[in-house]
Amino acid sequence: DHYGFPLSHIRKVFNGVDCDTAGPDQRRADRAEIRGLHSVAEHEPLAILVAHNFQLKGVRRWIEAMAVLRQRDRAPLRSLVIGRQSPIRWQKLAVRFGVADRLHFAGPTQRIQAYYHAADFLIHPTYYDPCSRVVLESLASQLPCVTTRFDGASEVIQNGVNGFVIDSPDDVNAIADRALALIDGNLRRRFARNMLASVDGITMRRHAEQMVGVYETILSDRRRS
Repeated sequence: DHYGFPLSHIRKVFNGVDCDTAGPDQRRADRAEIRGLHSVAEHEPLAILVAHNFQLKGVRRWIEAMAVLRQRDRAPLRSLVIGRQSPIRWQKLAVRFGVADRLHFAGPTQRIQAYYHAADFLIHPTYYDPCSRVVLESLASQLPCVTTRFDGASEVIQNGVNGFVIDSPDDVNAIADRALALIDGNLRRRFARNMLASVDGITMRRHAEQMVGVYETILSDRRRS
């Protein structure tokens, strides 16, 4: 649109992620371990937010949404924010909004898949993401997620079918509403079943095959010219 580049010259290759091959026993073990590490009881709903740039990925909005849930006296929701950015500013914000007892900054991890297994859903209220691998990984792990239309990965989410897509990360009430909905275990299980149909479209194998296809097209065009 901005550069007048012809659509016929554009080939979109969607991002890809590794499949989650963990079996039920491994998932249960990861869930017990990670929840125990962060003192989250099995019956407590747990949402995770994974980001290194907390401002860009909507951490403030998630803190505000948790405060909305608390004001409604609904959902004793727990949450972990995973990422390497210093949490000091954001911890103060959580204190200011009265949710510091429910929100913990877990720091970076090399075991993100274990956190997907431990969580009940992913929150990703991003202001900008070309195509979030975090959201694709959550889908591959059958972990329901909430993201925004500013995330390219939202293209594989059918809103209300296998996840939630909100119009704006600034819509704190919408974030709170979707989080409240995902506390319902029946809805999460329905979303997880529906995600299975999306997994084949986000694998690294499919990504690699399409990338090879692009190069083959280029070579073919050069030979003809």
